[in-house]
Amino acid sequence: MAVAALIISIGAFLLAGWSAWSAHHSARSTAELVAVERARRHDETTPRIRIEDPDYNDEPDIVWLVNDGPQDLTEVRFRLTSPAGGTGAVHGLAAPGGTAQWGTTGSLGTLPQGERRGLLYHPNASRQTHTVGVEFTCLNGNAAWRVVREFDLPPEPLVG
Repeated sequence: MAVAALIISIGAFLLAGWSAWSAHHSARSTAELVAVERARRHDETTPRIRIEDPDYNDEPDIVWLVNDGPQDLTEVRFRLTSPAGGTGAVHGLAAPGGTAQWGTTGSLGTLPQGERRGLLYHPNASRQTHTVGVEFTCLNGNAAWRVVREFDLPPEPLVG
């Protein structure tokens, strides 16, 4: 009788251990699935930011940042990723309006879906064609996305 009770106890112990392992594995799988779903949702809502390259037929020394959706942005910050100053294509960037403060970082303010904002650039004196890289941090409530874009500086227009 004691042997039968021991066998039943060992079986119950093994069953409890397997049940605990199974519950832990299931919880871990659920947490991984939630993380994958959260990342997928974040990717789906990543702003589609487009830069309209500079064109001397438009305003000189400005590129246009266009919000192609999927949502309004409460703030768009920029950071120049290309070298600035004497070795780079530009000395700095600035948000238009009032007095432009040239620098490697700044804010364009809000950017509703379907609208565009200008971003001023201060080219180096050579005005050679160069590619300029900019990282934008797009904010909407508590969500933030980093979007990297590049634009080409046009050469100095021919006069004459």
